[in-house]
Amino acid sequence: MNNSHHVIDDDILGEILSFHSDDFKFIAMSCALVSKQWLKIVRERCKLSVICRNDRMVKGQFLQNIVTLKVENRDLSFKFDCKILELMKQLTVLDIHYNNLGSEDIKHISQLKKLRILDITANDFGNEGAKYISKMNQLTHLDMCGYLYPIDMGGAKYIGNMQQLRYLEISENEIGDEGAKSISQLNQLTTLLILSNNIGHIGAQYIGRMNQLTSLNISNNDIGVEGAKHIHSLKQLTYLY
Repeated sequence: MNNSHHVIDDDILGEILSFHSDDFKFIAMSCALVSKQWLKIVRERCKLSVICRNDRMVKGQFLQNIVTLKVENRDLSFKFDCKILELMKQLTVLDIHYNNLGSEDIKHISQLKKLRILDITANDFGNEGAKYISKMNQLTHLDMCGYLYPIDMGGAKYIGNMQQLRYLEISENEIGDEGAKSISQLNQLTTLLILSNNIGHIGAQYIGRMNQLTSLNISNNDIGVEGAKHIHSLKQLTYLY
């Protein structure tokens, strides 16, 4: 009887595992335990997408394989331990909105050098947190709606230094006209959502100079007729609200 084992080619195995990239538990608790070959392929090739409710669900030896993480926290008394994020060196997308995060948590997030897309909506990090965010020079997409935890013009001044941004959602904050002036310095920005920010006609004048914008939501601000004229000058817009 022939007891030889058939070994799957590494490339084929890697492709098979890629179809399960959104099932962290299956990859970590099942596939990685099949054999040394499978473990090696998981470690070297798997790029994982994870949706979790707390940090207890993302502990283990494969954190460096996670490229996309969404934290769906349904317990407002619980706060995600952001220290663990520093082990996710390959993370490119992070959605951690509504998670009771403060400025120290944002400091840990700012260490993620490969992060491109970040959603930190409705977290109480304040202007100090905005300062840490502004150091993330690789970010191109940033969601930071304030809601109950708004930043003001000081925080907007930090965000206005992020010249690489293409998309910015900064609604429901209190940045005012001076904050709008800072945001208007983002010359690479093509999408801006800046509704409900205490912006008047002067702030609208600054936004009206952003000729690279293609999508703008400046609703629920008291820009008046004069401010509307400035926004109307943005002829390149394909979406305006």
